[in-house]
Amino acid sequence: MFDDYSLALFADCTRLTDSQIIHKWIQHWVYTMPELSEEQVKDVVRGFQIQRLPARSYWQVAGQVQDHIGVILAGLCKLEYQSDQGSVVNVHFMQEGDGIGEYQAFLGDEVCRYSLQTIEPSIIIAISLAHYEYCCQRYPIFYRYISQNLTQVLAQNIARIDSLLITDGQARYVRFIETNPKLAARLSVSDLSSYLGMSRQMLTRIRKKLGHRRA
Repeated sequence: MFDDYSLALFADCTRLTDSQIIHKWIQHWVYTMPELSEEQVKDVVRGFQIQRLPARSYWQVAGQVQDHIGVILAGLCKLEYQSDQGSVVNVHFMQEGDGIGEYQAFLGDEVCRYSLQTIEPSIIIAISLAHYEYCCQRYPIFYRYISQNLTQVLAQNIARIDSLLITDGQARYVRFIETNPKLAARLSVSDLSSYLGMSRQMLTRIRKKLGHRRA
């Protein structure tokens, strides 16, 4: 969701107050949607709320109605579900600049299929359904921007499913660390092995075979 400009804008946000973060959030939208006036941007931003969560806390819980979507300004989160066997399976990792929330559940006022847990202490800026609908109706460019980002997320999810179906564990691991080297270094063996669809032991053997102590 964020390009290099916006990532740099929020690079130090853990040291900022909420009001300072909001000021930078306005700068982000002025840059992202130059078609809007400053007052219109402030109208969009006024409905966003900043949430600060410690590590291993839940922002979204499966089975509950989701009434917000958001963006991670700092930190790292994972989307997970519980399998029929009772194990927790990671399906997606989200870091700085990534959008969070199940869009379909959000718009349909439905319960979530997945839980979203923080891996690291995180700062999230979120928007309610009511304000989201208001912005989409009043500012079509806002809707187009969100839709474009959702299309990218969908493409990523399809690529992951294809990878699980047609590649072996070692190929999935190598591809992940080659395409996400910084993210891989932030993940535990448990989190990464769950995402890659293998056991901790298998991932450890693959790392040893490849001479990788860390992802």
